[in-house]
Amino acid sequence: MTVQRYPARMGMHEGILCASAEWATLHSALLDECGTIELQQSLTPDEWLNFPQGQDALHVISQGGHAYMLDPGMVLTANPDLAVRLSDSLGCSIVCFGAETVSGTYWVAVADKGVLRRLHWNVRSSLMQPLDLGEPLDSEGRIPLEDVDGNGLMACAAEMGFDPRVVTQPQMGGERYLWTDLKLPEAGPIQQQIDEHHKVFGRSDKEDWTKHIKPVPRADGGFDLQYQQPTSKPSLVKRIFGR
Repeated sequence: MTVQRYPARMGMHEGILCASAEWATLHSALLDECGTIELQQSLTPDEWLNFPQGQDALHVISQGGHAYMLDPGMVLTANPDLAVRLSDSLGCSIVCFGAETVSGTYWVAVADKGVLRRLHWNVRSSLMQPLDLGEPLDSEGRIPLEDVDGNGLMACAAEMGFDPRVVTQPQMGGERYLWTDLKLPEAGPIQQQIDEHHKVFGRSDKEDWTKHIKPVPRADGGFDLQYQQPTSKPSLVKRIFGR
C-alpha cells in the first residue's frame, strides 16, 4: 500500500481539528465550550497561513460535509476531553492532532460519538515514554505517528475519512475566526490521565530541555531544529580525542 505523504513544511507547528459535521453546528458547540469565537474575515488560499500577530485566530474550511480547523495556538486541538465531548454532543467523529516538533510534542485524539477510540500523547522533552490509549489505527503500521512533518498524524485523520490536505494545501477559500473570550474548555478524565502520566514518567532534566535542541538533517537537504533525548553514549569527538 502506498503511503500518502504531504509536502514537507519544515516540521509541524500547529494543531488541526477535523469533524464529520457542518461548521455551523461545530461552531455552536465550540461557543458553549470556549466562549466567543467570532468571524473576522474570509481568506483566499494564499492568505491561509498568514495569522495575525497578537490575536488568537482559527482558520476554518468546510468541505464535503466536514469541518476543518487550523489552530496555530495549539490550545483547542490539544484538549482530548474537548474532542470527546464535541463528538458526543454532535454525534459525529472528531480527530484532533498536532505537533510542535522543536520540543518533540505530538498528539492525536480520535473520538467517535462520545467514545475515545485512540489517544497518543508525547512530549519528548518532558516524558521518558508516551501515553497511548486505545488500539492503534492501521495507518500507524505504515508511517510513524511522530513523523516530523505530521504525516503519521494526518494519516490517522485520513483513515477516519478526512482529507487533511484541505488545511495543509488549501485549494479553496476559508474563514478566519478570532477567539476573543479566551475561555479555556474544561479538562476531564483524559487530561487527568495525561497529568498522572507526566508525574510517573516525567524526565528529571525537563527544565533544561532547550540544551538538547540539535540541527537534524532533512531528506530535502535542509535542516530542522529538534529536541534530541540525551544519551549516556560519548560523543564522536570524545570517542576519537578522549575529550
